[in-house]
Amino acid sequence: MVEIKYVTSGIVGPSDVSSSISNYQFPKFLTTEHSTTVLSRTPVQEPEIITEATVKTPPGNAYVRAILFPFFVAFHLLRSQRETDLVTTDRSGDAILPVAVFHRLGFAPWVIFCADSPDGRENKRARVNLKLGISLLHTRLMQRIAWYGYRHADRVILSDESSAIAESRKTVIKGGVDCETVEHVTETIDRAESDTVRVLYVGNMYYHRAIDVLFDALESCESDVELVLVGPSPEGGGPSNMQEFVEHVAPSLEARIESLPVNCEYRGKLPHEAALAEMVDADIGMCLLPYKRGMPHFLDSYPIKIFEYMATETAVVATRTPATSELLDDPQLVSENDSEAVADTIDSLADDEELREQCRTRNREVVESHCWNTLWSQIDDAIASEVENDEPTVVVTGSRSR
Repeated sequence: MVEIKYVTSGIVGPSDVSSSISNYQFPKFLTTEHSTTVLSRTPVQEPEIITEATVKTPPGNAYVRAILFPFFVAFHLLRSQRETDLVTTDRSGDAILPVAVFHRLGFAPWVIFCADSPDGRENKRARVNLKLGISLLHTRLMQRIAWYGYRHADRVILSDESSAIAESRKTVIKGGVDCETVEHVTETIDRAESDTVRVLYVGNMYYHRAIDVLFDALESCESDVELVLVGPSPEGGGPSNMQEFVEHVAPSLEARIESLPVNCEYRGKLPHEAALAEMVDADIGMCLLPYKRGMPHFLDSYPIKIFEYMATETAVVATRTPATSELLDDPQLVSENDSEAVADTIDSLADDEELREQCRTRNREVVESHCWNTLWSQIDDAIASEVENDEPTVVVTGSRSR
Protein backbone atom coordinates (compact mmCIF):
# COMPACT_ATOMS: atom_id res chain seq x y z
CA MET A 1 0.00 0.00 0.00
CA VAL A 2 1.39 3.37 -1.07
CA GLU A 3 1.31 6.49 1.13
CA ILE A 4 -0.28 9.17 -1.07
CA LYS A 5 -1.17 12.84 -0.82
CA TYR A 6 -3.97 13.85 -3.19
CA VAL A 7 -4.19 17.62 -3.74
CA THR A 8 -7.40 18.83 -5.35
CA SER A 9 -9.62 21.85 -5.78
CA GLY A 10 -12.60 19.65 -4.90
CA ILE A 11 -14.27 16.28 -5.37
CA VAL A 12 -17.71 15.72 -6.88
CA GLY A 13 -19.50 12.41 -7.27
CA PRO A 14 -22.84 10.67 -6.77
CA SER A 15 -23.96 13.14 -4.11
CA ASP A 16 -24.13 15.81 -6.83
CA VAL A 17 -23.68 14.21 -10.27
CA SER A 18 -22.54 10.64 -11.01
CA SER A 19 -20.32 7.98 -9.48
CA SER A 20 -19.02 7.21 -12.99
CA ILE A 21 -17.15 10.48 -13.54
CA SER A 22 -13.37 10.27 -13.42
CA ASN A 23 -13.18 13.26 -11.05
CA TYR A 24 -14.77 10.94 -8.50
CA GLN A 25 -13.30 7.60 -9.51
CA PHE A 26 -9.67 8.79 -9.38
CA PRO A 27 -9.83 9.84 -5.69
CA LYS A 28 -12.07 6.87 -4.88
CA PHE A 29 -9.39 4.55 -6.24
CA LEU A 30 -6.66 6.33 -4.27
CA THR A 31 -8.59 6.26 -1.01
CA THR A 32 -9.86 2.68 -1.40
CA GLU A 33 -6.68 1.00 -2.59
CA HIS A 34 -4.00 3.07 -0.83
CA SER A 35 -3.36 5.07 2.32
CA THR A 36 -4.36 8.51 1.10
CA THR A 37 -4.62 11.94 2.64
CA VAL A 38 -6.82 14.33 0.66
CA LEU A 39 -5.90 18.02 0.73
CA SER A 40 -8.92 19.78 -0.77
CA ARG A 41 -9.54 23.48 -1.30
CA THR A 42 -13.30 22.96 -0.94
CA PRO A 43 -15.13 20.74 1.58
CA VAL A 44 -15.60 17.12 0.45
CA GLN A 45 -19.15 15.80 0.79
CA GLU A 46 -18.80 12.31 -0.72
CA PRO A 47 -19.29 9.70 2.07
CA GLU A 48 -17.11 7.00 0.47
CA ILE A 49 -14.17 9.40 0.26
CA ILE A 50 -14.63 10.76 3.78
CA THR A 51 -14.82 7.32 5.38
CA GLU A 52 -11.85 5.85 3.51
CA ALA A 53 -9.37 8.74 3.68
CA THR A 54 -8.04 11.47 5.91
CA VAL A 55 -9.54 14.65 4.43
CA LYS A 56 -8.14 18.08 5.26
CA THR A 57 -9.52 21.45 4.13
CA PRO A 58 -8.24 24.97 4.93
CA PRO A 59 -10.46 27.07 7.20
CA GLY A 60 -12.60 30.04 6.21
CA ASN A 61 -15.01 30.91 3.44
CA ALA A 62 -14.39 30.26 -0.26
CA TYR A 63 -12.20 33.35 -0.75
CA VAL A 64 -10.11 32.72 2.35
CA ARG A 65 -9.61 29.07 1.40
CA ALA A 66 -8.47 30.07 -2.10
CA ILE A 67 -5.81 32.37 -0.64
CA LEU A 68 -4.67 29.94 2.06
CA PHE A 69 -4.65 26.80 -0.06
CA PRO A 70 -1.07 26.90 -1.46
CA PHE A 71 0.34 27.54 2.03
CA PHE A 72 -1.98 24.90 3.50
CA VAL A 73 -0.69 22.31 1.02
CA ALA A 74 2.94 23.31 1.58
CA PHE A 75 2.53 22.95 5.35
CA HIS A 76 1.07 19.44 5.12
CA LEU A 77 3.62 18.26 2.55
CA LEU A 78 6.48 19.45 4.74
CA ARG A 79 4.99 17.72 7.79
CA SER A 80 4.65 14.40 5.97
CA GLN A 81 7.70 14.37 3.70
CA ARG A 82 9.22 11.22 5.23
CA GLU A 83 5.94 9.29 5.01
CA THR A 84 4.89 10.31 1.49
CA ASP A 85 5.59 7.92 -1.39
CA LEU A 86 3.61 9.77 -4.06
CA VAL A 87 1.88 13.11 -4.59
CA THR A 88 -1.10 13.28 -6.92
CA THR A 89 -3.18 16.24 -8.06
CA ASP A 90 -6.19 16.96 -10.19
CA ARG A 91 -5.77 19.20 -13.25
CA SER A 92 -6.57 22.50 -11.50
CA GLY A 93 -3.89 25.16 -11.38
CA ASP A 94 -4.42 25.87 -7.68
CA ALA A 95 -3.70 22.20 -6.87
CA ILE A 96 -0.74 21.99 -9.23
CA LEU A 97 1.00 25.22 -8.11
CA PRO A 98 2.27 24.20 -4.64
CA VAL A 99 3.02 20.63 -5.73
CA ALA A 100 5.06 21.86 -8.71
CA VAL A 101 7.31 23.83 -6.35
CA PHE A 102 7.93 20.81 -4.13
CA HIS A 103 8.46 18.57 -7.15
CA ARG A 104 11.24 20.88 -8.37
CA LEU A 105 12.89 20.35 -5.00
CA GLY A 106 12.72 16.56 -5.37
CA PHE A 107 9.93 15.91 -2.88
CA ALA A 108 8.27 12.78 -4.33
CA PRO A 109 7.00 11.39 -7.65
CA TRP A 110 4.09 13.41 -8.99
CA VAL A 111 1.07 12.14 -10.94
CA ILE A 112 -1.65 14.39 -12.39
CA PHE A 113 -5.18 13.09 -12.96
CA CYS A 114 -6.55 15.06 -15.93
CA ALA A 115 -10.22 14.25 -16.46
CA ASP A 116 -10.46 16.24 -19.71
CA SER A 117 -8.36 16.92 -22.79
CA PRO A 118 -5.34 19.12 -22.01
CA ASP A 119 -5.01 20.18 -25.66
CA GLY A 120 -6.87 23.47 -25.31
CA ARG A 121 -10.20 22.36 -26.80
CA GLU A 122 -11.98 23.34 -23.62
CA ASN A 123 -15.46 24.79 -23.26
CA LYS A 124 -15.17 28.12 -25.11
CA ARG A 125 -18.58 29.23 -23.87
CA ALA A 126 -17.22 29.58 -20.33
CA ARG A 127 -14.45 31.85 -21.59
CA VAL A 128 -16.86 34.05 -23.55
CA ASN A 129 -18.77 34.82 -20.35
CA LEU A 130 -15.61 35.93 -18.54
CA LYS A 131 -15.10 39.69 -18.61
CA LEU A 132 -11.64 41.20 -18.72
CA GLY A 133 -10.63 41.48 -15.11
CA ILE A 134 -9.50 39.44 -12.15
CA SER A 135 -11.60 36.38 -13.06
CA LEU A 136 -10.21 36.16 -16.58
CA LEU A 137 -6.63 36.80 -15.45
CA HIS A 138 -6.96 34.16 -12.75
CA THR A 139 -8.38 31.64 -15.24
CA ARG A 140 -5.55 32.23 -17.71
CA LEU A 141 -2.93 32.03 -14.96
CA MET A 142 -4.34 28.73 -13.69
CA GLN A 143 -4.30 27.34 -17.25
CA ARG A 144 -0.63 28.23 -17.64
CA ILE A 145 0.20 26.63 -14.30
CA ALA A 146 -1.72 23.51 -15.33
CA TRP A 147 0.32 23.32 -18.53
CA TYR A 148 3.51 23.56 -16.53
CA GLY A 149 2.27 20.56 -14.59
CA TYR A 150 1.49 18.55 -17.73
CA ARG A 151 5.03 19.14 -18.98
CA HIS A 152 6.87 18.40 -15.73
CA ALA A 153 4.85 15.84 -13.74
CA ASP A 154 6.28 12.33 -13.75
CA ARG A 155 3.05 10.98 -15.20
CA VAL A 156 -0.27 12.34 -16.47
CA ILE A 157 -3.33 10.10 -16.43
CA LEU A 158 -5.75 11.61 -18.94
CA SER A 159 -8.82 10.90 -21.03
CA ASP A 160 -7.51 11.21 -24.59
CA GLU A 161 -4.46 10.62 -26.75
CA SER A 162 -3.01 14.10 -26.33
CA SER A 163 -0.03 14.71 -28.60
CA ALA A 164 1.22 17.40 -26.22
CA ILE A 165 2.39 14.87 -23.62
CA ALA A 166 5.14 12.35 -24.30
CA GLU A 167 4.05 8.73 -24.60
CA SER A 168 6.47 7.73 -21.85
CA ARG A 169 4.73 10.03 -19.35
CA LYS A 170 1.05 9.43 -20.01
CA THR A 171 -1.56 6.80 -19.27
CA VAL A 172 -4.82 7.12 -21.21
CA ILE A 173 -8.08 6.20 -19.46
CA LYS A 174 -10.90 7.04 -21.88
CA GLY A 175 -13.63 7.46 -19.32
CA GLY A 176 -15.61 4.70 -17.69
CA VAL A 177 -18.70 3.61 -15.85
CA ASP A 178 -19.40 2.53 -12.29
CA CYS A 179 -20.56 -0.97 -13.22
CA GLU A 180 -21.05 -1.99 -9.58
CA THR A 181 -23.64 0.74 -9.02
CA VAL A 182 -25.29 0.01 -12.38
CA GLU A 183 -25.54 -3.67 -11.47
CA HIS A 184 -27.05 -2.81 -8.08
CA VAL A 185 -29.70 -0.59 -9.70
CA THR A 186 -30.41 -3.09 -12.48
CA GLU A 187 -31.06 -5.85 -9.94
CA THR A 188 -33.73 -3.73 -8.24
CA ILE A 189 -35.54 -2.56 -11.40
CA ASP A 190 -37.61 -4.58 -13.85
CA ARG A 191 -37.58 -3.14 -17.35
CA ALA A 192 -41.16 -2.03 -18.04
CA GLU A 193 -43.05 -3.63 -20.91
CA SER A 194 -44.75 -1.13 -23.22
CA ASP A 195 -45.99 -0.89 -26.78
CA THR A 196 -44.53 2.61 -26.92
CA VAL A 197 -40.77 2.96 -27.38
CA ARG A 198 -39.30 4.96 -24.52
CA VAL A 199 -36.73 7.60 -25.57
CA LEU A 200 -34.64 9.03 -22.74
CA TYR A 201 -32.51 12.15 -22.56
CA VAL A 202 -30.31 12.64 -19.49
CA GLY A 203 -28.49 15.96 -19.33
CA ASN A 204 -28.90 19.72 -19.20
CA MET A 205 -31.90 21.19 -21.00
CA TYR A 206 -29.69 23.77 -22.72
CA TYR A 207 -29.43 25.03 -26.28
CA HIS A 208 -25.70 24.29 -26.42
CA ARG A 209 -26.60 20.68 -25.57
CA ALA A 210 -28.81 20.54 -28.69
CA ILE A 211 -32.06 20.14 -26.78
CA ASP A 212 -33.75 21.98 -29.67
CA VAL A 213 -32.52 19.34 -32.13
CA LEU A 214 -34.01 16.60 -29.96
CA PHE A 215 -37.38 18.36 -29.74
CA ASP A 216 -37.45 19.00 -33.49
CA ALA A 217 -36.53 15.36 -34.17
CA LEU A 218 -39.40 14.11 -32.02
CA GLU A 219 -41.77 16.24 -34.09
CA SER A 220 -40.53 14.47 -37.24
CA CYS A 221 -40.56 10.92 -35.86
CA GLU A 222 -43.05 8.57 -37.48
CA SER A 223 -42.72 5.76 -34.93
CA ASP A 224 -44.70 5.37 -31.72
CA VAL A 225 -42.37 6.87 -29.10
CA GLU A 226 -42.53 8.76 -25.84
CA LEU A 227 -39.88 11.06 -24.37
CA VAL A 228 -38.51 11.22 -20.83
CA LEU A 229 -36.26 14.12 -19.82
CA VAL A 230 -33.93 13.99 -16.81
CA GLY A 231 -31.71 16.92 -15.85
CA PRO A 232 -31.56 20.58 -14.86
CA SER A 233 -33.97 23.04 -16.49
CA PRO A 234 -32.73 26.00 -18.57
CA GLU A 235 -33.30 28.26 -15.56
CA GLY A 236 -30.89 26.10 -13.58
CA GLY A 237 -28.06 27.10 -15.88
CA GLY A 238 -28.32 30.80 -15.10
CA PRO A 239 -29.53 33.82 -17.09
CA SER A 240 -27.32 33.24 -20.16
CA ASN A 241 -28.54 29.66 -20.68
CA MET A 242 -32.15 30.70 -20.17
CA GLN A 243 -31.75 33.56 -22.63
CA GLU A 244 -30.34 31.19 -25.26
CA PHE A 245 -33.20 28.78 -24.67
CA VAL A 246 -35.78 31.54 -25.16
CA GLU A 247 -34.04 32.82 -28.31
CA HIS A 248 -33.52 29.46 -30.02
CA VAL A 249 -35.99 26.97 -28.52
CA ALA A 250 -39.13 28.28 -26.80
CA PRO A 251 -40.33 30.78 -24.18
CA SER A 252 -39.98 28.03 -21.57
CA LEU A 253 -39.24 24.33 -21.27
CA GLU A 254 -42.84 23.67 -20.27
CA ALA A 255 -44.14 25.47 -23.37
CA ARG A 256 -41.91 23.41 -25.68
CA ILE A 257 -42.92 20.15 -24.01
CA GLU A 258 -46.61 21.00 -24.37
CA SER A 259 -46.13 21.64 -28.10
CA LEU A 260 -44.65 18.19 -28.79
CA PRO A 261 -46.81 15.67 -30.67
CA VAL A 262 -45.57 12.84 -28.40
CA ASN A 263 -46.05 12.23 -24.71
CA CYS A 264 -43.19 13.81 -22.75
CA GLU A 265 -42.38 13.58 -19.04
CA TYR A 266 -39.91 15.97 -17.44
CA ARG A 267 -38.46 14.44 -14.28
CA GLY A 268 -36.08 17.26 -13.36
CA LYS A 269 -32.68 16.60 -11.82
CA LEU A 270 -32.62 13.18 -10.14
CA PRO A 271 -30.16 11.48 -7.77
CA HIS A 272 -27.66 9.35 -9.66
CA GLU A 273 -29.22 5.97 -8.93
CA ALA A 274 -32.68 7.27 -9.85
CA ALA A 275 -31.28 8.49 -13.19
CA LEU A 276 -29.74 5.05 -13.76
CA ALA A 277 -33.14 3.49 -13.04
CA GLU A 278 -34.62 5.63 -15.82
CA MET A 279 -31.91 4.29 -18.15
CA VAL A 280 -32.76 0.71 -17.22
CA ASP A 281 -36.39 1.44 -18.10
CA ALA A 282 -35.55 3.16 -21.43
CA ASP A 283 -35.35 1.71 -24.93
CA ILE A 284 -33.24 4.45 -26.55
CA GLY A 285 -30.85 6.89 -24.86
CA MET A 286 -30.00 10.23 -26.49
CA CYS A 287 -26.59 11.93 -26.54
CA LEU A 288 -26.26 14.77 -29.06
CA LEU A 289 -22.91 16.60 -29.12
CA PRO A 290 -23.16 19.98 -30.91
CA TYR A 291 -19.43 20.69 -30.92
CA LYS A 292 -19.88 23.69 -33.23
CA ARG A 293 -21.84 25.56 -30.55
CA GLY A 294 -18.73 26.64 -28.66
CA MET A 295 -18.06 23.13 -27.35
CA PRO A 296 -15.09 21.80 -29.40
CA HIS A 297 -14.08 19.50 -26.55
CA PHE A 298 -17.15 17.38 -27.41
CA LEU A 299 -15.12 15.99 -30.32
CA ASP A 300 -12.69 14.30 -27.92
CA SER A 301 -14.89 13.58 -24.93
CA TYR A 302 -16.22 10.18 -23.94
CA PRO A 303 -19.59 11.16 -22.44
CA ILE A 304 -20.40 9.48 -19.15
CA LYS A 305 -24.03 9.03 -20.12
CA ILE A 306 -23.07 6.96 -23.17
CA PHE A 307 -21.14 4.57 -20.92
CA GLU A 308 -24.11 4.45 -18.54
CA TYR A 309 -26.63 3.90 -21.35
CA MET A 310 -24.46 1.04 -22.60
CA ALA A 311 -24.05 -0.48 -19.14
CA THR A 312 -27.82 -0.44 -18.58
CA GLU A 313 -28.30 -2.25 -21.91
CA THR A 314 -29.94 0.70 -23.64
CA ALA A 315 -29.68 1.39 -27.37
CA VAL A 316 -28.17 4.82 -28.08
CA VAL A 317 -28.54 7.64 -30.60
CA ALA A 318 -25.40 9.80 -30.49
CA THR A 319 -23.54 12.29 -32.64
CA ARG A 320 -20.72 10.66 -34.56
CA THR A 321 -17.35 11.89 -33.24
CA PRO A 322 -13.94 10.19 -33.08
CA ALA A 323 -14.74 9.24 -29.48
CA THR A 324 -18.30 7.95 -29.92
CA SER A 325 -17.26 5.99 -33.01
CA GLU A 326 -14.98 3.92 -30.78
CA LEU A 327 -17.90 2.99 -28.54
CA LEU A 328 -20.97 2.64 -30.77
CA ASP A 329 -21.72 1.01 -34.12
CA ASP A 330 -23.25 2.68 -37.18
CA PRO A 331 -26.97 2.11 -36.41
CA GLN A 332 -26.55 4.21 -33.26
CA LEU A 333 -24.64 7.16 -34.76
CA VAL A 334 -25.78 10.29 -36.60
CA SER A 335 -23.31 12.23 -38.72
CA GLU A 336 -24.77 15.65 -37.98
CA ASN A 337 -26.89 17.31 -35.34
CA ASP A 338 -29.67 17.55 -37.90
CA SER A 339 -33.17 16.94 -36.59
CA GLU A 340 -34.27 14.95 -39.65
CA ALA A 341 -31.22 12.68 -39.42
CA VAL A 342 -31.81 12.22 -35.70
CA ALA A 343 -35.48 11.41 -36.33
CA ASP A 344 -34.56 8.81 -38.96
CA THR A 345 -32.13 7.11 -36.57
CA ILE A 346 -34.69 7.08 -33.75
CA ASP A 347 -37.29 5.63 -36.14
CA SER A 348 -34.93 2.91 -37.38
CA LEU A 349 -34.29 1.73 -33.82
CA ALA A 350 -37.86 2.20 -32.63
CA ASP A 351 -39.37 0.26 -35.54
CA ASP A 352 -36.92 -2.65 -35.43
CA GLU A 353 -37.03 -4.49 -32.11
CA GLU A 354 -34.42 -7.01 -33.27
CA LEU A 355 -31.97 -4.22 -34.18
CA ARG A 356 -32.60 -2.57 -30.82
CA GLU A 357 -31.89 -5.84 -29.04
CA GLN A 358 -28.66 -6.31 -31.02
CA CYS A 359 -27.51 -2.82 -30.03
CA ARG A 360 -28.36 -3.44 -26.39
CA THR A 361 -26.44 -6.71 -26.28
CA ARG A 362 -23.45 -5.28 -28.13
CA ASN A 363 -23.34 -2.19 -25.89
CA ARG A 364 -23.26 -4.26 -22.71
CA GLU A 365 -20.43 -6.42 -24.07
CA VAL A 366 -18.35 -3.46 -25.26
CA VAL A 367 -18.71 -1.48 -22.05
CA GLU A 368 -17.23 -4.27 -19.91
CA SER A 369 -13.71 -3.06 -20.65
CA HIS A 370 -14.71 0.43 -19.48
CA CYS A 371 -15.92 -0.60 -16.01
CA TRP A 372 -14.01 1.38 -13.40
CA ASN A 373 -13.19 -1.71 -11.35
CA THR A 374 -11.27 -2.89 -14.44
CA LEU A 375 -9.70 0.50 -15.16
CA TRP A 376 -8.43 0.79 -11.59
CA SER A 377 -5.78 -1.84 -12.36
CA GLN A 378 -4.37 0.36 -15.15
CA ILE A 379 -4.17 3.32 -12.78
CA ASP A 380 -2.52 1.16 -10.14
CA ASP A 381 0.11 -0.03 -12.63
CA ALA A 382 0.89 3.58 -13.58
CA ILE A 383 1.25 4.64 -9.94
CA ALA A 384 3.35 1.60 -9.04
CA SER A 385 5.79 2.30 -11.88
CA GLU A 386 6.42 5.85 -10.64
CA VAL A 387 6.93 4.77 -7.03
CA GLU A 388 9.28 1.95 -8.06
CA ASN A 389 11.32 4.29 -10.28
CA ASP A 390 11.71 6.89 -7.56
CA GLU A 391 15.13 7.37 -6.01
CA PRO A 392 15.98 8.88 -2.62
CA THR A 393 16.16 12.65 -2.96
CA VAL A 394 16.87 15.70 -0.83
CA VAL A 395 14.16 18.22 -0.06
CA VAL A 396 14.05 21.58 1.66
CA THR A 397 14.32 20.40 5.25
CA GLY A 398 16.27 17.18 4.96
CA SER A 399 16.45 13.79 3.32
CA ARG A 400 13.58 11.50 2.48
CA SER A 401 14.49 7.84 2.79
CA ARG A 402 12.83 4.92 1.05
